[in-house]
Amino acid sequence: RRQGPVPPGQCGRHWEALRLFCEDDQRPVCLVCRESQEHQGHTMAPIDEASCSYREKLLKAQSSLKDKMKKALYFQDMEVKNATAWKEEMKNQRVRLSAEFAKLRLFLEEEEQLFLQRLSEEEEETKKKQNENTLKLHQKITSLKQLILEVREKSESSTLELLKNPKDLL
Repeated sequence: RRQGPVPPGQCGRHWEALRLFCEDDQRPVCLVCRESQEHQGHTMAPIDEASCSYREKLLKAQSSLKDKMKKALYFQDMEVKNATAWKEEMKNQRVRLSAEFAKLRLFLEEEEQLFLQRLSEEEEETKKKQNENTLKLHQKITSLKQLILEVREKSESSTLELLKNPKDLL
């Protein structure tokens, strides 16, 4: 065994160039390792082919994540539009209710208060649900952004870094 740090791209056991990728163990190996008992019967691929294959998988994953991000942004936009329309509808409904009750104020004063109270409760419940939906969408978008960043960083990393546990990130 040689002493000292192992140069990048070389096997730590045999000090040979890492030319193959063991699909079973998910790590680069040298030609001597391939012949060892530890890797007998394992599926091997040239390191460049494995690198290209995993890079393609990461790019597909990144594309899928971007599609999910677009959908989440679309739903967030729809939620904001719905909230605006709902607020306008609530405003219009308040005006109609006030006009009706103004005509019958003496006789229906208690009924007006009851309807306004119910409307306010409904408004609060709906606001709460919308806030929850907006928060969930924001969390999902934040999570997707983080995943996209991780996938981009992994896909842009060196060949050896890319092939260290590539299935974990996927």
